[in-house]
Amino acid sequence: MTAEATKEALKQRIRELEAEIAALRHQPSGPPEAGQSHAGQQSCEQYYRMIVENAADLIFTVNENGEFVYISPNSRAILGYGPEAFIGKPFIPFVHPDDVEGILNILSEIYTRYQNRGVHGVGRMTLEYRALARDGQWRWLSAKNTIVKETDQHLEVVCIARDITEQKEAARKLEESEQRYRFLVEESNDIIWTFDLSSMTFVYVSRSVERILGFPQDQASGVGLDDIFDPETEKKVRAAFESAAGDPDGDGRVMTEAEHLGKNGRTVSMEVNALLHRDAGGRPVSFTGVSRDITERNAALREREKLQAQLRHARQMEAIGTLAGGIAHDFNNILFSVIGYTELAIDEAAEGSQLHHNLCQVLAAGNRARDLVRQILAITRNEKQAFRPVAVSGLVRDALETVRSGFPPGVALRENIRRDQLTVNADPVQLQQVIANLAANAGHAMQGRDGVVEVQVTRFCMDPESTLCHLDAAAGDYARISVSDTGSGIDKQDLGKIFEPYFTTRKEGTGTGLGLSIVHGIVKVHKGFLTVDSESGRGSVFHVHLPLVRDDWEADSLDF
Repeated sequence: MTAEATKEALKQRIRELEAEIAALRHQPSGPPEAGQSHAGQQSCEQYYRMIVENAADLIFTVNENGEFVYISPNSRAILGYGPEAFIGKPFIPFVHPDDVEGILNILSEIYTRYQNRGVHGVGRMTLEYRALARDGQWRWLSAKNTIVKETDQHLEVVCIARDITEQKEAARKLEESEQRYRFLVEESNDIIWTFDLSSMTFVYVSRSVERILGFPQDQASGVGLDDIFDPETEKKVRAAFESAAGDPDGDGRVMTEAEHLGKNGRTVSMEVNALLHRDAGGRPVSFTGVSRDITERNAALREREKLQAQLRHARQMEAIGTLAGGIAHDFNNILFSVIGYTELAIDEAAEGSQLHHNLCQVLAAGNRARDLVRQILAITRNEKQAFRPVAVSGLVRDALETVRSGFPPGVALRENIRRDQLTVNADPVQLQQVIANLAANAGHAMQGRDGVVEVQVTRFCMDPESTLCHLDAAAGDYARISVSDTGSGIDKQDLGKIFEPYFTTRKEGTGTGLGLSIVHGIVKVHKGFLTVDSESGRGSVFHVHLPLVRDDWEADSLDF
């Protein structure tokens, strides 16, 4: 084909392209008609050349053999090759191998439509593919066929292709970013959610909801506040949302703790941190938030507070014991003289006289004071101990026989004591005093009503983890003596004070407030520990734990 023929073919194809574009836009063609004169033809040629050579998109023509017939000069800017590198050559070497089949299928479809429907039945089809640039990189192009024309008994497709490499790269990075953040959201240990204010439902909930609350992810979306909160908590959360949404000058943040209801009925403590979203008009539309399971953290905080309370109580008891022990010893020395000289005076006074009566009253008061000193010394344990191996079951039975007769009418004393031998290293007299004091307290807890006091003896194993809850406990096997009652129970605010000396809830004159303090002191010196379970109106249970000794020791049968 001569250069003149090539030029004429180029002009003809450009005219057809421009005519097709003008027809689609319903606009008349702007350039002058060719064939009017030689000058008119030159003007037309310059006009179309200007359009093609200054187009931002790549314009090319491919024949039915897949060979380039024409390509616009900006191929150099887009792919690094001038038109001479393409003309007369097949497109396949310039296309990514994975995209060749797609292009061939499109071309086949175009020619099939043309043959069946003509040029106007071809329609527009778009294909994205990768073209090889001169620098060895693959450039993404989006090509759209414009017309199909028969020239010299050959079919050709005119296409316009746009370089979309940057858009593809941006889309790839966006997709990677979305995948990365989706992974972070879906694999988070916290529940991430979006709550729609128009429907008042959760429109998105992360996958962790299944692990924390037991709800499948697809079922969690669409639920309302009343599905995961009890009425009181729902009211609190709703009020927090309404407060943030109703404050146009606020930061839109909601931070609160709420008890969530799991699918299996269990309650999960969660920390909720949410942020309000508004539309372009400033109207609140949704909340996006993070809910973190703080059940274990709250349990740890409660345990820490409990241990700190135990430590404070232990230090307080130690300080009180030291003070009381010192005073008791000095006071005991004074009482020794008072009681001794009073007894001598009674011997010299005439029996039946007022003086004799008065001195007997002084002696009785002195003896009561001496007993009180002994109780104080029992708390501080500043006296020598007579420890030996003791069979707990037999000792408890003997102690209960002693206190049974003094129980209030209508109060039943029941025993549930193991038959097998549990041996502890103890002072039998002091241990009997522990049983007697606890049983007496349990009887008084009935406050004149009928009820039941039950004493149990069981074996108890303390594992190393459980020792974290009891400062005075060591891991190992214990004999546990439990004294329970069906009385009035102990108020929560009084539980931390019951072992303090002189603390009592009884009426004035009906108790010294030393009974439980003595029990606490005796158990501590026996290297044991005390626990109490009580609720106001539902009775109490005191557990005395004493460490067991080797089974091969001979236990005292304690025939008291």
